Amino acid sequence: MANDSVTLFLEGSPTLDDYVQALSGLRGLLNAISQEVLKGTQIEWRIDALEASSALASFRGETADVALVEQAADVYLGVGRALKAGESVAPPYRRSVKMIRDVLTDRVPSVRFETAQDDVTVSLAQQAQVIPFPQREPEAQFGAVEGRIQTLSRRGSLRFILFDLVHDKAVTCYLAPDQEGLMLDVWGRLAIVEGVVKRDPVSGRPTTVRHVTDVVLTPERERGEWRSARGVQPSDEASETRIRRIRDAQ
Repeated sequence: MANDSVTLFLEGSPTLDDYVQALSGLRGLLNAISQEVLKGTQIEWRIDALEASSALASFRGETADVALVEQAADVYLGVGRALKAGESVAPPYRRSVKMIRDVLTDRVPSVRFETAQDDVTVSLAQQAQVIPFPQREPEAQFGAVEGRIQTLSRRGSLRFILFDLVHDKAVTCYLAPDQEGLMLDVWGRLAIVEGVVKRDPVSGRPTTVRHVTDVVLTPERERGEWRSARGVQPSDEASETRIRRIRDAQ
């Protein structure tokens, strides 16, 4: 799988100012990586996915040498890991990283640095400690997430965005190149995605699904379908009237 994209996710209820500040920090960080690690090689970062309801912004790098894009993505993830562990980042990255870190407030309890290979979550609780300590990484376990499939990207790495039914938040799902057949006629539909699920250490909600083994479509529920359930008796009679009538008959 090509590691050619970077994603920044803001948890919680960020404002427009929070979003703009975080994206400004991300842009500065990617520019600094190009200057320091790639010796000035310019990578054009194109918008790959924007999910407003989950404040998710994903960008795919394009340049003549794909290996340089993958190297930049690795450094980006490494910066996130250093920030999470309370370690110092290289001077060229500090200003941009501070812009991203300062977004952490009661509105935005955590931010996630994500690439096609892995992701790391930096939380407000961990950053607020006087003495930084390594925060335990959430365990990635085989499981399943049910939700509605939205954004689907076939450029470079194959992935899609799933909005889980429980939290209504974006979950990034990564597929192998030979799994494109799983995504035929699935956009906008409900599905259960099976694979290695990683969860947010604060909220416990799913954040990514990697090594996907199957995508199973689930039937849509019809409006008012609950009325046909066993024991349900649709009636215009008010519930309190029915309860009183049954009580008086006993």
